[in-house]
Amino acid sequence: MIGEYPTPLQNWSFTLRGKEYQMFIKREDLCDMEGSGNKLRKLQFILPDILQGQHDWLVSLGSVQSNCCRTLSMIAAKHNFKCAHILITNPGYNTSSNEGNLYFHRLYGSKLFFFTRPEYYSRGHDVIVKEVLERLTKEHNAMKPYYVEMGGSTVRGLFAYVDCMKEIEDQLEKLDLHPEHIFLGCGSGGTAAGLAIGKYLSKAPRLQNCKITSYLSCRKPEEFYDYVDEMLCLVGLGDEVKARQIITFVQAMGEGYALNTEEDLAIIKSVARSSGIILEGTYTVKALNHFLKEHEDGGGQGKALFIHTGGIFSTLGREDLLSVSIQ
Repeated sequence: MIGEYPTPLQNWSFTLRGKEYQMFIKREDLCDMEGSGNKLRKLQFILPDILQGQHDWLVSLGSVQSNCCRTLSMIAAKHNFKCAHILITNPGYNTSSNEGNLYFHRLYGSKLFFFTRPEYYSRGHDVIVKEVLERLTKEHNAMKPYYVEMGGSTVRGLFAYVDCMKEIEDQLEKLDLHPEHIFLGCGSGGTAAGLAIGKYLSKAPRLQNCKITSYLSCRKPEEFYDYVDEMLCLVGLGDEVKARQIITFVQAMGEGYALNTEEDLAIIKSVARSSGIILEGTYTVKALNHFLKEHEDGGGQGKALFIHTGGIFSTLGREDLLSVSIQ
């Protein structure tokens, strides 16, 4: 097994905009140093399929600071695979940068293929993936590459977070907690879907009145409800329950995917200085910011559980985080 599980579920107190909050936090960011975050848990469920197939390359696609891609680079190094990533950037992005997760890709020796977001949407996912796989075969003698779906959001990855909900259930039991809210950031949907299905399957009384909310950093809520409905069908629950009955998706993209306002940056800085917990700019800070705007009291004293999905390495080298002022 890669990573240390169960990850801690801790009390979390922090100060923001002059107000003190108290809730609980599930530390998925602590599962492993190099591979920290929710993606490692999902990739562990995908790894057996990789190992059985005699593959030589691992390939994935994500945003330029994708945490899943960074975690896959680490897994490839540990298991002697070669690794390549298709990274999507905003126009004008400096692809020679070593900021954040790019540093780790280059340290692990992963091949990087950059495409701008407009190019990705105009040419399409399948065309770009096919092109890169052909280039790996032609230019790097790839024999049998394994393509990991974006964010590890497959049925195998889904079961990682069905399993995680049982882990949370056991921890809540030990701590005698009865949360009313579980919330998290969301990019590809697999973590949110797994938690929602895991809660639906749980018979624990302390979870029955708990609402799961996932705050989106991209795309529209309708797309994610459709995704969860698809997953429910694939696991045999499609005729029994629908996505809107087990989870709420809320648009929280703000200025755009992986783009931050000064408010976002000030929250990262304030939370770090008042609690020692580091959020990142794409998912965790946007989820916390929107949750607190919807629940000014923080969801009630000790009644909210935040799933910290990791990704703090993406903040490395960001000068804007250090220069922003906090209230």
